[in-house]
Amino acid sequence: MSDYKVFLVSAFACHPEMSSEAGIGWQFLLEICEYAAENDAQVIAFMNRRSAAATSVALEERGITCAKLVGIDPPRSLGFLLDPRLTRLEYLAWFIAVRSAIKRLVSQGSRFSVAWHVTFASELLPVPFANLDLGRGFKVWGPVGSSGDWRVFLLKPREGRWLVDAMLQWCRNQVSVAIARRTAREMDLVLTQSPQLKLALGERAQVFPNLVIPADLLPRGTPSTEPKSKGISILAAGHLVPRKRFALLLGALASPELKDASLTIAGAPLPGTSAYLPSLAETLGVRGRVNFLGKVNRKKLLELMSEHDVFAHCAAREGAPGVVGEAATVGIPIVTFNLTGAAAVLRASGGHGIEVDSRNFDIHRLSSALVAAAGMGRNSAPPVWDQDRIRTKVEFVVSGRGDAEASDLA
Repeated sequence: MSDYKVFLVSAFACHPEMSSEAGIGWQFLLEICEYAAENDAQVIAFMNRRSAAATSVALEERGITCAKLVGIDPPRSLGFLLDPRLTRLEYLAWFIAVRSAIKRLVSQGSRFSVAWHVTFASELLPVPFANLDLGRGFKVWGPVGSSGDWRVFLLKPREGRWLVDAMLQWCRNQVSVAIARRTAREMDLVLTQSPQLKLALGERAQVFPNLVIPADLLPRGTPSTEPKSKGISILAAGHLVPRKRFALLLGALASPELKDASLTIAGAPLPGTSAYLPSLAETLGVRGRVNFLGKVNRKKLLELMSEHDVFAHCAAREGAPGVVGEAATVGIPIVTFNLTGAAAVLRASGGHGIEVDSRNFDIHRLSSALVAAAGMGRNSAPPVWDQDRIRTKVEFVVSGRGDAEASDLA
C-alpha cells in the first residue's frame, strides 16, 4: 500500500437516517472517515447533492473534519432525473460527472491510497474510477450483487407488469455476471452479497453482505417462544411494489391453510405509484385480516418482529436485504424464495426458516410453508450483523491487508 493517505469514496446514495443503499453508504463512509481521522488521513467522497447535505451535518456532529464531500446532481436540463422512478438513470448522469472530476484530480497530481465504490454497487452499473489509472491505489468495489428468480414473477396472483418483469429478470440473470466479471478485472477487491457471485468472480472476491444491525435497535425483553399452527400472525415489510410480490401473501391468506391467519404489511408505495394491494385484498376476500401500516421506522419494525409469528419476504429479486438479517437476529422464523438474495441472507444468519422453491409452486405450498415456519417457534441467530463488522473490514482494506487477510463475512 502506498505511503500517501487519501481515500477516495464514491457513494452515490449516502444518508445517515435512511436504510437500504443510502444507509449502507453512510455506514461505510463513517467508518472510513473515523479511520482516516485516527490515522492522519484525508477522505474525498463523491455523492449526490442531497446525500452530501445530510452527510456533512452528521459528520460535523461527530467532530469529523478530515472529509471533503462533493455533491453532484444532474444539470438543470436533466432535472427530471431526480424523479425517484428514474434513479438508475440519475446514477448514470452522476457517474459521468464523477468520472470526469476524478480524472481532473488525477491530472492535477492527486493520488489515492484507496478508492472504494460503495453505492450504487450493482453488477449492471459502471464504477466511476474503473479503467482510470490511480497509480498504486487499491481499488475496492462493493458490497455488490443481487440475486433474483424470474419465475417468482409468474406465480399467481400476479401484479400488472408480471410478464415484463419476468422477462427483464431473466435477461438480467444472463448478462449481470458477464458485466460483473468485466468490472471486477479492474478491481483489487470485490465484496459480494452472495456466495454465488463470489464463485463467478474468483479469487478477488469475498462474501460480505451489506447488513448492519445496531444493537441498540434490537427489542428488549424475551418474546414468546410458543410455536403456533392456527391463527398465526404474519409480518411482511418493504416498498409496496410488484418486485416484492406482496400479492402472493394475499393469495396465500385466502387459502384454507391460513383461514384463521392475519397479515400485517409495513411499507408504502413509491412516490407516483398506485396503492393496488388493498383493492386486491378486497377482491380475494381477505381485506378484514390484512393490516396495512404504511411506512414505519426501523425500531418499530423490529418491535413488530418480536410480536408476530412468522416473517415473510417474497421478493423476486434482492441484494442482501437487511430486513431478513434483522428478522433472523430477532428470532422470528422467515419464509422466502430459495433462489433470491433473501435466501442467501437467511442461510448466512443461521437458517431459521423455510425456503420455498418457485420451480414447483402453487399457492398452497406457500401457505403450508408459512404454517410450518410459525410452528418452528423462535431461535435468535448469532449477532453476525453488528456495526463492528464494517469497521473491521475497512481496517483490513485501508491498512493494506484487504487482499490477503480479510475473510468472508468478517
